[in-house]
Amino acid sequence: MGSQRYLSCEQYPSDRRADDRLSAVCSDPSFPKLNDAVLSRSCIAFVGAGLSTPEYPLWPQLVTTLCKECGVEYPDESTLSQLAELAKKKDPDRYVAHLRDVFQRKDPQYRHVYLVKCPFAGFVTTNYDHFIEQAQSDLHSRSSDVFSYPHLPTDTLGKEAVHHIHGHVAHDQEFELVLTSSEYERAYSQESLLDAILKGLIYKHVCFIGCSLNDEYLRPMLGRCNRIRSHLKRTSGHPPYKWFMLTDREETTPVETQTIGIVPVRYDRRTGDHQGLTDILKYWSHSPKPNVRQAFDEPPYRDPQELPK
Repeated sequence: MGSQRYLSCEQYPSDRRADDRLSAVCSDPSFPKLNDAVLSRSCIAFVGAGLSTPEYPLWPQLVTTLCKECGVEYPDESTLSQLAELAKKKDPDRYVAHLRDVFQRKDPQYRHVYLVKCPFAGFVTTNYDHFIEQAQSDLHSRSSDVFSYPHLPTDTLGKEAVHHIHGHVAHDQEFELVLTSSEYERAYSQESLLDAILKGLIYKHVCFIGCSLNDEYLRPMLGRCNRIRSHLKRTSGHPPYKWFMLTDREETTPVETQTIGIVPVRYDRRTGDHQGLTDILKYWSHSPKPNVRQAFDEPPYRDPQELPK
């Protein structure tokens, strides 16, 4: 690990023409630092369901259709994961059949094509679809290594692999998802592999794309990871890794971004269909690897079990 070299977000030389080009892509003052993190090839893309809409449903719409298909009513006090639990228990066969019907393989959209051409170090996604690996396969005739819950190795993060931390829907074999309340509780236990994967994000820059942070289980986990990041910042002399979230300028930024330690980077919606996000991904997909003047050693890896809770 000590032989690897990673870039700080602040260590690129300033160039007025380059700054002007960046401002044309995204005028948010935090975008240059995010851009440097991505081009340093030490940034993980954390991809949420927003990038797969409207081809695939968001979580509320998915749970709504599952309940309808399985004949479950909507108790007002139930969370989405609890409703999914009720649907699975009421009619498990119909539950699985509907998931396979909803998540039939489709051709990747242009945003995913741009995404996989960006110089990200790897991909972590909560999505059940196959858009990322399918786009990789279409471009390169093969996809990167793909890992899906519950089989999530802890040593592949940042090696251009795709990690489906909530599982993905398979059509030719049985599959396991993190969707119901009991599945969430099991997956987000402190002893789980998922916990180790998420804590591994403290050693990389992270760019959240298409994420809302409304997940009742993921948000507290990210908060715990941020406390670990703060601890490492205080106890080591290394520049801290940064977390960013690409978000629509016209949408209210979740308050949780500050408590989790995420820097919002706001893009312009422009044409009403999040064209600003597409422009950023397109820009990164065509960006050459920059000349590097300085770097710093990656801090020594510590087993997540040894880190503070």
